[in-house]
Amino acid sequence: MSESDTLRTSNGNLMADCRRILAEKEEMQTLYRSSLEKIENIGISLKRAQSVSTSSTEQHIDVTSTVRDTVYVKDSVHVNAMVFDYKDPWTEVSGKIESGEAALSISSKDTITQVIYRVPKKWWFFRWGTKAIRQRVSSSNPHNNIVYTDYIEIR
Repeated sequence: MSESDTLRTSNGNLMADCRRILAEKEEMQTLYRSSLEKIENIGISLKRAQSVSTSSTEQHIDVTSTVRDTVYVKDSVHVNAMVFDYKDPWTEVSGKIESGEAALSISSKDTITQVIYRVPKKWWFFRWGTKAIRQRVSSSNPHNNIVYTDYIEIR
């Protein structure tokens, strides 16, 4: 796996930066089998693929919410339960505690933006050619952490 750097965007969201990996088709079949399987699962043959990019995020959020008593009718019987809700622009959590059981519903939204860019070679004030190709991945959800990212270009 390539090394990825974790950075913050100007608005405070998490971002990861990694180098491009160049791989021949034979190397894809031996070294990057999981990426090759992802390409095949999408329905693209290896000979038509140009690159594959993988990013992994992990979400962690601590929720504090008020629990309310409620009564509802289930099969003509009044049932006492406790319910709670939490909502922010990215996450919705709702739950119900009834008869010693807790039911929880979690919904999370995120937008992942990936940019592939060229880093030019530099000497003094002169720039020429390409030193490296890098990928930058940004998450819009502040509760998400980018665990890893890689970018493999197939030759």
